Amino acid sequence: MLDARTREGLTSAEVAERHAGGRGNTQHQPSSRSIGDILRENIFTLFNGILTVCFIAVIVLGDLRDGFFYGVVVVNALIGIVQEVRAKVVLDRAALLAAPESRVRRDGRVAEIPIEGVVIDDLLVLRPGDQIPADARVLESTGLALDESLLTGESDPVFKDADAILLSGSHVVTGTGYAVVTAVGADSYASKLTSEIRKHSLVHSELRDATNRILVYLSWILGPLILITLIGRVLTYGGWSELFVDARWRRALLDAVAAVVGMIPEGSCC
Repeated sequence: MLDARTREGLTSAEVAERHAGGRGNTQHQPSSRSIGDILRENIFTLFNGILTVCFIAVIVLGDLRDGFFYGVVVVNALIGIVQEVRAKVVLDRAALLAAPESRVRRDGRVAEIPIEGVVIDDLLVLRPGDQIPADARVLESTGLALDESLLTGESDPVFKDADAILLSGSHVVTGTGYAVVTAVGADSYASKLTSEIRKHSLVHSELRDATNRILVYLSWILGPLILITLIGRVLTYGGWSELFVDARWRRALLDAVAAVVGMIPEGSCC
């Protein structure tokens, strides 16, 4: 039960002191991956680099029509970039705290304030439909039940008695009560959960791991294969001594480029 002092809530001076000490409910959520990271991961790859060199060689030495293979690189990169940018936008918008205001008791009066205005030790006044703006501990409960499905996946309302812990982001379904704020801002459960959601991490996949191993092996053998292919085309056109007599060197290089392009797994260039 609330004693007379607790029921009054914080004073204006105490609230100002907590805000000055950085104990307000300010949300500083980190963004997900930057646009620069997305562009680098989808454009600056080993296979893209090799195909870009081949494309430049074709443009300089041959016909532009022979460079149509580079369209695969462009399309692959665009698909990867668009998909990841869309995912970034969704993640950056993700927020468990959606209620614009919270109800607190200060100086003996109930006031509605922005959720950023909540401070540590604030006395929350809870009614049906309210969202918990920060982690709190129940001081008084009258049939208080919360919907914690956004946080735990539990669809059934959870009844909260005195001294029960309330997690930020949950909603009051039924009952009323008072609770004292115990954690705000980055220390609150909703903030930590949102930060985890926005982290970029790859789920373990046997298929992806196998594909990555194949790409690593290809990367190691690609250099020697390109060199062998180039030497082979030179020998086909009469060897080094005859190569620069006429335009045979140009044909040899274009043939080598065509062979190299065929070795690159374009579908994995991004």
